[in-house]
Amino acid sequence: MERFSQEQLRRQAALVKLEEQYDIELLEKILKGQICPYCKQPTVFVDSAEVYQKSYGMIYLCRPCKAWVGIHKDSERAALGRIANAELREWKKKAHAVFDPLWKSNQMSRAKAYDWLSEKLKIPKHYTHIGYFGVETCKKVVELCKKELQ
Repeated sequence: MERFSQEQLRRQAALVKLEEQYDIELLEKILKGQICPYCKQPTVFVDSAEVYQKSYGMIYLCRPCKAWVGIHKDSERAALGRIANAELREWKKKAHAVFDPLWKSNQMSRAKAYDWLSEKLKIPKHYTHIGYFGVETCKKVVELCKKELQ
């Protein structure tokens, strides 16, 4: 299993706005979807039918927090981002709703859109992924993209 470097973990923790200090091992599990960042309990790896009533593949789920994240289709267990509760899921949808038209409309390529977002947010390109963002970062994405689309 891939391990994050300590620097990658520090940057990722700042990006997802985890408010507490974690030891490296715990933080790595949070970033891989194995530990819930809200209650700090282990997640379960289950079929998404548990939350959607239809299967879209496997997810990491924290039942008490009603928080989850899907996995990459080309992997067995690689999380798409961080575990998200209802509020964060809504902000991720809003962020994608204003970000995706930047590249889907051919205004710029997808890669250029992510480069632009990385520069605007002042975060490394490697971490510029809506799936990694917390609520506040998603709000910034909405604000930035609305300005760009005007």
